[in-house]
Amino acid sequence: MAKVNQDLLQKFQRAALAPIRQEGDGHEIKVDVREDEEQSIKHQEIIDLLVAAGYFRARIKGLSPFDKIVGGMIWCIESLSVDVDVDLLFQENSTIGQKIALTEKIVAVLPKIQCPHRIEPHQIQGLDFIHIFPVIQWLVKVSLEARQEKSEFVRSYAVSQYDKMFPSKDLTVNDNKNVRRNLDTVEEVYRPHRYFKRKNVPPPDILSRVQITLLEYGFRGGNKIRKSEEDQKEGETSTESLQEEQQKIEKLLANLVVFNEDELHTEELTEEDKLLLMKHYSSLCSDLKDGGLKSKEAQQLATLEEQNKLLDENISQLQLKKSKLQDELESEGKLLEEIRMKQKKANEALKEFSEEEQNNPSAIKEIKDLVILNDSLKAQEVSFKENCKRELVKLQSEIEDLKKLHLPVVFTPEQLKEIEELSETIRGVRLKLAKKNQIISKLQRQLDDIPNRAEMTQYQRRFLELYNQVAAKHKETKQYFSLYNTLDDKRRYMQKELSLLNSVIESYPKAMLSAAGKEEFLKQFQNIVDSVKQNRTKIDQQLLEEKKKRDEVANSLQNLLELQRTYANAVKQLTAECKKYETLLAGKNNNIEN
Repeated sequence: MAKVNQDLLQKFQRAALAPIRQEGDGHEIKVDVREDEEQSIKHQEIIDLLVAAGYFRARIKGLSPFDKIVGGMIWCIESLSVDVDVDLLFQENSTIGQKIALTEKIVAVLPKIQCPHRIEPHQIQGLDFIHIFPVIQWLVKVSLEARQEKSEFVRSYAVSQYDKMFPSKDLTVNDNKNVRRNLDTVEEVYRPHRYFKRKNVPPPDILSRVQITLLEYGFRGGNKIRKSEEDQKEGETSTESLQEEQQKIEKLLANLVVFNEDELHTEELTEEDKLLLMKHYSSLCSDLKDGGLKSKEAQQLATLEEQNKLLDENISQLQLKKSKLQDELESEGKLLEEIRMKQKKANEALKEFSEEEQNNPSAIKEIKDLVILNDSLKAQEVSFKENCKRELVKLQSEIEDLKKLHLPVVFTPEQLKEIEELSETIRGVRLKLAKKNQIISKLQRQLDDIPNRAEMTQYQRRFLELYNQVAAKHKETKQYFSLYNTLDDKRRYMQKELSLLNSVIESYPKAMLSAAGKEEFLKQFQNIVDSVKQNRTKIDQQLLEEKKKRDEVANSLQNLLELQRTYANAVKQLTAECKKYETLLAGKNNNIEN
């Protein structure tokens, strides 16, 4: 029985050291524990909901799932602006007791804000995402609605404050005149101005009327005069069509005079005005719909557009090359970082090996001899395999040759005897192999019955959580019992005091009637005072005893804390030694494999 208990103690110690190990650079490696696929899906959906609602701390990879979930729930509850009369103070990386208290407060708040879903504190603390998801979904929905209502209220409040500061009904007559004057000024600046006027009746065709109207207003309202549908279909680009167009423009200009709105009279166009209008009109009318003659500016513009397209294509190609080179650079950087980490680990292992060699040279020498023996055995194994392959090829070639000759195989008596002996040897070897396989399967089943590190870690975590919950409940219950006993003692003493006062009040009138009654009353009163003093002395003595017990418990607590610190140091040293052992064992395995 003692041996079994010792084995269990060793297993729990190994499990206590198993959950977290450290690399050479100080980073912690957590043991992988199998998780439920549905739970992981719900966890990701909860994180997506919180991020979509605006709680972006859920995207931080360094936070634990408990901190993300509980922080998001408290953030949603605080955004509701509801008086719940509970202190929801959230701190990251809290202790187990703080986590238990916080989850109980959250569960108590949910019914107050009319949450339709129910959840228990251990489900939040145990990260039961399947039951947490509907609560988070409802909280996100309600918080979004509350924030929308708050934004509408703020907007309406801002509008009301603006109306108080700038009321529209209080504008005076002068303000209206100023506003009207500003509007008239803007209309005057941006109204169309007529620069020329026709002398005769307008031309009969619509295209000529459009052209002469554009000329009258200085080409305002249009920047391109196109040909008729027949000219667009024919696409005439000859110089004759251009001359005809210029002659048409000259005829139109001959029918215009300068218009002056201020002086209300007209003047004939000078030759310079006609020349400027011709140049301006020809530059605007030179661009045709489907081709034809183009001005130099248009040709240059087309050339520049083609060059711009080529440059855009080159830029896109260069950007693709740049992105590929950046990806390659990042991959090479990651590879370089991995190589550096491996080199750092190898240097640390080499340094530890050299220190171990200095501290324990005999063990290192034995390891070196074993490595040399392993290398020689590997070399012998490789040579033996090569010889077997050569013999196999030789025998296969002989078998093929015999098959080609089609000769019957005849064995001598000596060969038959040798074949029988070899068959018996093979049977014996097979029986031994079967027995070894049975032993191996039994050992494998025994090993499978022993929980691994991950399972022991999970058991330890659950036991710790259960112990903390039971301890918290026990502490709370003890407080209730202590409170009850204290109140009960107070009630008993108050009843005694009340009975004494009642007896004094009842006996006082009778005692005051005679001198003997007075003396008896005083004696009784003195006895009551003496009994009260005795009770007080007993209570003081009990208080001193309790203080003495408290001091003893405090001393034992200090001793236990000192023992805990010693245990932590011993565990730390044991972890370092285990790490050194694992490093040496890994190096030995690598050397054996090589």
